[in-house]
Amino acid sequence: MNKNPRTSRLLNKANSSSAIRLSAADRAFLQDLSKALIIDETTANLWHYAERKSGARRRLDKLVEAGILERFEIGAPKGMKKITAWQFANKAMARAWGGDVPGVGTNRGHFHELLAGRSYFEMGRPQEFRTAGSFTAEDTLLFGGIAPDAIARGENGELIFVEADSGHYTKTQIQQKQRAWQDQQQFWIQPRTAMARVPLGEGVSAVRV
Repeated sequence: MNKNPRTSRLLNKANSSSAIRLSAADRAFLQDLSKALIIDETTANLWHYAERKSGARRRLDKLVEAGILERFEIGAPKGMKKITAWQFANKAMARAWGGDVPGVGTNRGHFHELLAGRSYFEMGRPQEFRTAGSFTAEDTLLFGGIAPDAIARGENGELIFVEADSGHYTKTQIQQKQRAWQDQQQFWIQPRTAMARVPLGEGVSAVRV
């Protein structure tokens, strides 16, 4: 079940004096953010703020000012423009919505985490979608030693492994992961400039963004 905290509770967590009132679009965005962890401007424009002539940025920056969100620019692969995106301002704010902040580190950059979250929308916003940080002990039994970036469930309840390639996987690396998960449905996402294209097959689908 999606969490839907009171605005006053959020502003208290942010130690904010803002008088902002969350709209239905804001709440839909924040509930989706609890699953995707990062949402870019293009996605927010399409899925949440299509009715606003000015798009998502001005409204979401109000949530930044209120201490609910953080905005940042993501460096993208060669040939792509920098991407404006938002995440929760901190872990406490994320937990209020049942989410988290991205696990960005040495092996996981913001662009990779953005792609992993973007797959949630490319799959049509499945009811169950969990990124790696929320995997359970039971989940790890399914991976065969290689964990995907997220797990989702399809319309018929089938388990789907989700993998984001930020463009650097070789053909061999892709094949190794596909073989490890050959007994599971797979959904891949990668940029159009990726080094190696993900091969499709029975139980394997992919999008290039």
